[in-house]
Amino acid sequence: MFLGPAFISLKSKKQDCASKPSIESEYRVMSQACAEIHWLRGLLVELGFSPSGPTSLHVDNTSVIHISANPIFHERTKHIEVDCHFIHEAFEAQTISFLCI
Repeated sequence: MFLGPAFISLKSKKQDCASKPSIESEYRVMSQACAEIHWLRGLLVELGFSPSGPTSLHVDNTSVIHISANPIFHERTKHIEVDCHFIHEAFEAQTISFLCI
């Protein structure tokens, strides 16, 4: 995570299972990043710095972006746990925006 040009947070984790589909695992990671963005935005508000717009989330998988942005795709992703769909709510509330890299 960056705040302007300053690096403020890093998390790295080894995948627990190699057999998970790529889209599901990337969606889970993106959901965790979204939760951290939500927490950091709340912290900034408490410190008196109100975010002016959505926070950019860099993504390299267009399928994950479509699942996050379009609720129609959720019917095909019923196997993904409900807590992972937090990212769709954040996108709809314009807390985050996607930047495809």
